[in-house]
Amino acid sequence: MTRSFILIAALLCLSLESQALNVNQHINKIDSTINWIWSGGRTTTGNTSYFYGNQLSFYNANRTNGADRSFGYFLYYTYDMYCNLRGRSNKCLGSRLRVYFRISSTGPNNKTMTVSVNGQSRSSNYFQGIRAAFFKLLEEQHGSAGLTGYEKSRIYPAPQRIVSTELRIMSRNDGSGNNIWKGSFGQNVLNQLNSRISNILRFRVHSKNVIRNNNLYNYSQSSLVRHYKDRGTSGKVTAVISGPGAQDSFGRAYIQRASRPIFVMNHCQNFNAYRNRFAAWSTQNYNCTGVGIFLHELGHQMNLGHCQGRSGEICTDNLATTQRGKNYLLNHMLNRTSAVRLAYGY
Repeated sequence: MTRSFILIAALLCLSLESQALNVNQHINKIDSTINWIWSGGRTTTGNTSYFYGNQLSFYNANRTNGADRSFGYFLYYTYDMYCNLRGRSNKCLGSRLRVYFRISSTGPNNKTMTVSVNGQSRSSNYFQGIRAAFFKLLEEQHGSAGLTGYEKSRIYPAPQRIVSTELRIMSRNDGSGNNIWKGSFGQNVLNQLNSRISNILRFRVHSKNVIRNNNLYNYSQSSLVRHYKDRGTSGKVTAVISGPGAQDSFGRAYIQRASRPIFVMNHCQNFNAYRNRFAAWSTQNYNCTGVGIFLHELGHQMNLGHCQGRSGEICTDNLATTQRGKNYLLNHMLNRTSAVRLAYGY
C-alpha cells in the first residue's frame, strides 16, 4: 500500500468524521433556523420553492422575505442529518433528490408547512412534525438510516403528556422576597391545575430559578414582559413570577413571533384590596391559588382571546371549566400547533 493511498484514505476518513455529527448536534443545528423564520419581521409568503440534493441553493425562494429560505435551510439540514446517520457525507443523494417545500401562514400561530419528495407530500402545523415527516420520506424512498433507539426517540418523538414548567422567581439582591414561590407552592398550584383539567395533562415544575435583582423585583409586569420577551426556555412553559409590588396586572403573555415564549404572572394574594376583584373576574381562580392566572396567560399563548362577550367560545378563562376547553388544551399541547412549543420546543 503506497503512502499516497494511505494519506488519501486518512483524509477521506477525517472528512467523513468531521461531518458525522451526532443526532443532538444535528437537531441543534436544525433548530437554529427556526429563530431565523420568526425573527426580524419575516412573514411567510406561501411560495412553493425547491432544492436539489447536490447543492445548498433554493429556487423560487423569496430572498428579501427570508422565511421561505429559512425553512429551506431547516429541511436541508435535516437532509444532512439523514446522510450522516447513514454513515455518509453531506449531499449523499446528489442531484437525483429534488425537494419541494412551502411555508404559509395567516399569522405565527397558524403556520402550515409542506414538503414533497418524488410526488409524496406531507404537511404539518409544527416544526417537529414536518422534520419527522421529511426524514421518514427520505427513509422510505432512499433507504433506512438504521437508527438506534435513542436516535428514533429524538427524530420521531412520541407525544408527551408531561408539561415541563420553568418558574423564574423575581427576588431582591439578597434573595429575599416572593418567598411563597420558593418552596412547594409552585408545584401545588400545578397540582391543583392538573386536578381541574382532570389530569389529561400533567404540568410539572421542572426548574425554579430565583432571580436576584432589585430592579427586576420592582419591575411592573409590563416591564418584565419587555425584558424577557423571547427569552423563555425551548421545550418548556416558562412563567416569570413578578414581585408583589407589580400590581399593574395579574398576568401578561408575550407571544407574537417568539419561538421561546414567556408569560409573567403574580399570585393574587399579593394584591390585597384587588383580591376580590380578581376572584369575581376569573372563573378559574379556585380560591386565589394562582391557577386561574396561569391558565389565563397560557390561553393567550395558545392564541385565545378574553371570554367577555364570547358566549360558547373557547377562551382564556374556560380551559378548565368546559370539556371543549380541556380538549383544546390537550390537543394543543400534544400537537404543538401554536406559540407554546413543547418537547421539541416548537
